[in-house]
Amino acid sequence: MDIHTTTSALCRSHPIRPCFLNNSAPYPLHHLTRTHNTHIPSAPKSAHLPPPQIPDPTRNPEHFETHPTHFPAVPSALDATHTVSSSAQPLLPGTGNTIPSMNESIRPCGPKPANSYAWLGKEMKGAVAPDTMTSTSVQGAAQSRMVLKAALEHRRSNPTTPYIAEVWDKELKNASLLPRFAKIPQGIRDGFILNFPTIHNTQAPANSDSVYTYKSHFDASIQKEIQKSRYIGPFSAQSLTELIGPFQSSPLSIIPKPGNTDKFRLIQNFSFPCNPKFLHHNPSINSHIDANNFPTTWGKFSIIYLLISRLPPGSEVATCNIAEAYRTIPLHPSQWPAAIVRTADDEFYIDTYTVFGATPSARAYGHIADAGAEILRYRGIRPLDKWVNDHIFQNP
Repeated sequence: MDIHTTTSALCRSHPIRPCFLNNSAPYPLHHLTRTHNTHIPSAPKSAHLPPPQIPDPTRNPEHFETHPTHFPAVPSALDATHTVSSSAQPLLPGTGNTIPSMNESIRPCGPKPANSYAWLGKEMKGAVAPDTMTSTSVQGAAQSRMVLKAALEHRRSNPTTPYIAEVWDKELKNASLLPRFAKIPQGIRDGFILNFPTIHNTQAPANSDSVYTYKSHFDASIQKEIQKSRYIGPFSAQSLTELIGPFQSSPLSIIPKPGNTDKFRLIQNFSFPCNPKFLHHNPSINSHIDANNFPTTWGKFSIIYLLISRLPPGSEVATCNIAEAYRTIPLHPSQWPAAIVRTADDEFYIDTYTVFGATPSARAYGHIADAGAEILRYRGIRPLDKWVNDHIFQNP
């Protein structure tokens, strides 16, 4: 099996734009749904730059150490140990469930901004989404709940992701990498556990004012998530609680992307609240998570300099960016109660993927990217390095 076939087989059929290291060698990355910003500068025809004194860039990070907080029978998709952490910090005194009006103003903290359907099977099924129960017949409401419940049950046993577990398992075995990355095939099949806490009391703070400032862009972003089957819903607070138990949403905000005011980034503030108080007595989702439990490798300027400085004159370099990298990683159902999105006063969705704003997201993707990079190295694609979802390939 050649490299093109092997790397393409690691993901399901999606549009892939290959990066080229020369005029004849297409290099689609191991798990791409799309690649962007392909750039092929040539090394100068001059003498080599003197290489700096830098340790060997090959790194072998330890396994993830994650600790499931729901469904104890299902092991963490990234954990290499069997230790158990505390499931949640003690709640501060206050009322039980808190769902203030969306008109409430909240103080941002943590990362700075930074038609309804339910996914069922292979196609989009329309789901009735009344604002209030009084505007819909009892029969229609019951049918809507049945559709949403079926969608949840289907997703529990069928996480959607471009990655193909069987091929990852095979390639990791061939490269003798399975002991190090054993939880990746499992996570692809069942969803990944990111140490989100068990939620004991429902908490749903209002979103940032930016969702009203850029309302049309916010609405378009929500519709995009629904159409890509990453959100399941909509639910009322009551119906969502009946299906998954107490839940916690984190405030949404939306900001223009740097350097491109026509594109916007949806951010969920998993660091809210900064300080639990009477109205928001649950600690933030991020406050429960230790990033050190999610080791990954990071490329850096000194490593790239070292690699390039050792290339002969006339070498070529290609860079590839993985589109929506975090959104390719499905969450285990045990994580859903802590990954709720609130879009209106009594309208909620379950986000079934990792998201920008949660502490483990970059490292969870990094673990998968580490495995993919090692597979490529084993197949002779080297030297290469990466920074989050940006990959650099060099061709002497």
